[in-house]
Amino acid sequence: MDIVKVKYYSETTKTYSEREYSYLSENGLKVGDVITVPVRDTTGKAMVTAINVPESEVAAFKDKLKVIPAAPPLIQEEPVMSYEDYLEALEEDMESSINTNTYDPISPDNSIAVINIAPADDLVVCNLREEIVKLSNYATFRVIKCDEDLTPATDDLALIARLKKAIKEKQDEYVKPIKSHLDKVQFVFKDLLACLDDIDKTNREKIAAYRAEQMKRQREAEELNRQAAELARRQAEFSGTGEFTVDTTPVEAPAPVQKVSTNMGTVSTAKVWKWELVDMSQVPEEYKIIDAAKITKVVKAGLRNIPGVRIYCDETIRVAAR
Repeated sequence: MDIVKVKYYSETTKTYSEREYSYLSENGLKVGDVITVPVRDTTGKAMVTAINVPESEVAAFKDKLKVIPAAPPLIQEEPVMSYEDYLEALEEDMESSINTNTYDPISPDNSIAVINIAPADDLVVCNLREEIVKLSNYATFRVIKCDEDLTPATDDLALIARLKKAIKEKQDEYVKPIKSHLDKVQFVFKDLLACLDDIDKTNREKIAAYRAEQMKRQREAEELNRQAAELARRQAEFSGTGEFTVDTTPVEAPAPVQKVSTNMGTVSTAKVWKWELVDMSQVPEEYKIIDAAKITKVVKAGLRNIPGVRIYCDETIRVAAR
């Protein structure tokens, strides 16, 4: 099979990409043929830009090349633009998609919201996905061996930044109406739940206060019984006869109710262990946590020495899209 190179065609910008992509071809093609090529899990339109490509140029990734099946070329109707015009047209297309949006998510009676929840069927989203597929292919097979190779990589990084912005703006078109109405709905129900929480708290506090009073009375009764028994013992020892006149009949106090069941439900008590910090210096190391956010902040500010921490410099790539 022949090794050929093609340029992808964008339905969004009506232009062919500047990058070339290698394929294996089952039938004879010539430069300028517009054909259908496999692209990941789908197909796309492309124009042949080179044939009889030497195998040495694709030796490193020949086993990954997709095959263009035998089929007659398509009829080329779309005009071809330069790569610079392509970038400009893509940006204008994205801005137009946003600026011409007349979708009004609020119905006239302000009680029913019509929300768009199918971004996968949105034409702009489909076009964005198409551009992403192309950029993915470029990145996969890109080889950077000299300074000149940095130019197309830089262009793609800038385009990626633009696409990210466009995707975020498109996402906001879907999310903001939902969030706006969601906030209103949640406010109403949050208020209702807050009222119930207050009522719940009031009932719990009163039950807890009653139980605390019952437990206090039980402790007082136990103490009175203990004192009566002690006084009786001392009287018996003092008289020398073993007799005493103290009334040792136990004072009774009902124990706090542990469980109450009704036709509506059941309320019971449970012991829950809690904690509070008393002395940080005595806390074992295994329970101490590093403040990662604080360390990151001081390192970025210029601190270069923290005991037990390795501070190092890692180079990163910054992209500024024009």
